[in-house]
Amino acid sequence: MAGTTMVAFKSKMVELVSAMPEFDGVKVSYADPGDKALKENVWFQRITLNDVEPVALRTGRRRRDETYQAELVIEVSGTRLTPERAEARSLELGLHIEEYLADNPKLDGSLPDLITALMLTQRLSCSETDQGPTAIHVLTIEVRARLL
Repeated sequence: MAGTTMVAFKSKMVELVSAMPEFDGVKVSYADPGDKALKENVWFQRITLNDVEPVALRTGRRRRDETYQAELVIEVSGTRLTPERAEARSLELGLHIEEYLADNPKLDGSLPDLITALMLTQRLSCSETDQGPTAIHVLTIEVRARLL
């Protein structure tokens, strides 16, 4: 077992988001797709580990809880979009993820160490380029897990 659930959580989220019908035609990837990006992309950016603490103080091996924030990026761009439409579409995609997490805070139950994953914050920005506007919507997901 790894010392954290970060990789397993990211992998499971990519699998789950990829399977959502609302993300048909959207490039959902584990990391920044770089040159393989499409007009609509979802990927994980950084994860910040905030807290690791023992569950109970006793002798021998101790279970511990970890809490971290995972940043999920939703990027929408295109020459036929206005900045407002690019932002609206990125928010629409983000809402599907937010609603999934609200209904399934343990994801699909296949990560036994996961306690909960919930949307914590959102950031939205937009820039205009020669190829049209690019909206970046970042969902920060707070993850809590119990490790052995």
